[in-house]
Amino acid sequence: MILLNWKHWFENGNLEGVNTIANHNFNGISRHYFESGKIKSIENIADGKANGEVRNFREDGTIEGVQHYVNGAREGRQVVYFETGKIKVDANYKGGQPDGEVKIYNEDGTLFGIKIYKDGQEMSRQKF
Repeated sequence: MILLNWKHWFENGNLEGVNTIANHNFNGISRHYFESGKIKSIENIADGKANGEVRNFREDGTIEGVQHYVNGAREGRQVVYFETGKIKVDANYKGGQPDGEVKIYNEDGTLFGIKIYKDGQEMSRQKF
């Protein structure tokens, strides 16, 4: 097995990303950065596909979202956050498509609406 870290940089010389390559594919932890040098995303990669948790950040360091993947497809709970840290969207995915409840919140944390999905098809929606 050949294992190496592949790094790439912005024109200003700051690190843009680090990926681990094994067996001619991205494998392991992948990190991407903003041009300022702050972390932009951290993801687990297996055989070139997202596998496991992916965390996305804003440039100020606050969490923007957390997704889960299996073989490159979204799977399980997916959460997007407002800049305040409160939940904006809380959804469940199955096989890369929304499945079950998708809750959408206002910035003050109150529930804005709920959409119900089955196999990626919207079945109903309710606003509050």
